[in-house]
Amino acid sequence: MIYQFDLLADGNSYREALGSDKSYGQSISITLPMLDRPTNEIMEALLNSEFRVILELNNGIYKIFGLENGLSVDSVKLVTGGAKSEFNGYTFNFEGREEKESFYIDDLEEAGFIPYSPTLYEFQDFILHVFQDNELYNFN
Repeated sequence: MIYQFDLLADGNSYREALGSDKSYGQSISITLPMLDRPTNEIMEALLNSEFRVILELNNGIYKIFGLENGLSVDSVKLVTGGAKSEFNGYTFNFEGREEKESFYIDDLEEAGFIPYSPTLYEFQDFILHVFQDNELYNFN
């Protein structure tokens, strides 16, 4: 499943470094504004999962991290500022090691990545369907 998040312009970064073992250490720090229940449930699941992360860089280019070995989340922090102008949201860090540097993706849909949507259905034939009326259907 793919989740899409809109991040703040500041506070997000990634770092890749070639280590002495000839593998690339990948580290991603993300700041996600907004505290709410659905996002909080996703954040709790982050600590127990392995991820691939696709970032859209400031120049509009996409890169995928953790492609072969995955990334793990080593910390999740919920922050609520005291004043209305202070940050209110999540900060978390992904860490991982890969044999190769992160890859570029020219077109997400062409590469097979479709963001999660509650109106998107995948059937056993692996064909994705969106119904025009956006109604939920119970298939038996």
